[in-house]
Amino acid sequence: MTPPAADTPALHQGQLDRASLEQYLADLAACADLLEILPKFNAQTRVDAGVHWCLDDAGVALRNQSVRAIQFRYRFQGSDWWDTVQVRDSSWTVVRIEHRWDRGG
Repeated sequence: MTPPAADTPALHQGQLDRASLEQYLADLAACADLLEILPKFNAQTRVDAGVHWCLDDAGVALRNQSVRAIQFRYRFQGSDWWDTVQVRDSSWTVVRIEHRWDRGG
């Protein structure tokens, strides 16, 4: 596997159980400047651009597993972060990417 180019942001992935999902949502509320929350219901359905979710809406949908995934876009410590939380059978997978616009990524 070829390593990513220097200007390509790194991806990080992890698993969440119920307790770590709750901690993740609490951390977003306490520490992040939320920019956008984008729910994904299934592979064919796109969310209306006029629909705006708050963190509480996203938390309920993830807990109830009524979405396929939710992407959280937020700013933290000078970078923009895009976390996609995907619903699994009894857990959640998080894929995180850091966007540092000052370095082209």
